[in-house]
Amino acid sequence: MESAGTISVTPIIVALISSHGIIAVALIAIAFRIGRLPTREEHAALQKEVTSNKEELKADIANSEMRLRADIEKTRNEVLQEIRRSHQQIMLVLANHTHDDNGRAVFTLPPDVELVPAPADN
Repeated sequence: MESAGTISVTPIIVALISSHGIIAVALIAIAFRIGRLPTREEHAALQKEVTSNKEELKADIANSEMRLRADIEKTRNEVLQEIRRSHQQIMLVLANHTHDDNGRAVFTLPPDVELVPAPADN
């Protein structure tokens, strides 16, 4: 039984607890947004962007590989042509030389003889 001079503190305690609960929920919601934990929509958008970036990078890598392979093949063909040209020049010079009385080689073609390069065997 309550006496006439006593104040019931139960409603005050309930009011304080409930107000703290509301403040706690509000603070959690604010921390969730400020702390930048992404929402489902934001997470889905970020995941979509990452997937798109991966696909774009894969396409860039594939294009780079194709260009690189084409450059390598072109350079390979140029090197093969140069090797064939040099080989032809050496064979021509060797076929057109003699030796003097001391055994030294005497070349009969001028040093700037250029031949038409042989076709490349790819």
